[in-house]
Amino acid sequence: MKESVEKIAAVFDRAGAKEKFTGRFYDEPHHYTRAMQDDAFAWFDRQLGLRT
Repeated sequence: MKESVEKIAAVFDRAGAKEKFTGRFYDEPHHYTRAMQDDAFAWFDRQLGLRT
């Protein structure tokens, strides 16, 4: 996962949009919590201009 985040971050950086990508890691077992889901949807909302 860390390697993937580094690669994706580099793509956003080369595109001049470094601030638009965030990679997060949670200190929890492999599952998708409500907090993780909220973070993901908030990111999509910001990128789609739905929320600031």
